[in-house]
Amino acid sequence: MDSGFKYRILVADTFRAVDVQRTMVKSFITDLKVGLTFADIALHTHDEAKRRRNQTKARIAYDTVMRYSKNLHFSDEDKLEIESRQDELKAALKQLGESF
Repeated sequence: MDSGFKYRILVADTFRAVDVQRTMVKSFITDLKVGLTFADIALHTHDEAKRRRNQTKARIAYDTVMRYSKNLHFSDEDKLEIESRQDELKAALKQLGESF
């Protein structure tokens, strides 16, 4: 194999890895936004069953992002956005009585 071919493969693999990383970041942010929506619904409803259901979904979103993001490395900007949204969702969940 010539070195030019190896270089092209390396570059292609690097771009794929960056795409996967970016997709993961977008997925985590989306999960956190959805979790915040569920938490907001839970905080503002008077229906106990609806509150519990939405609180559970919000907690699942939070736990999922926490579980899968802890072993990944993000850019400073992405890390800041994910942590900010995690903190916001965690605060809403605490208002709903969740413990951490």
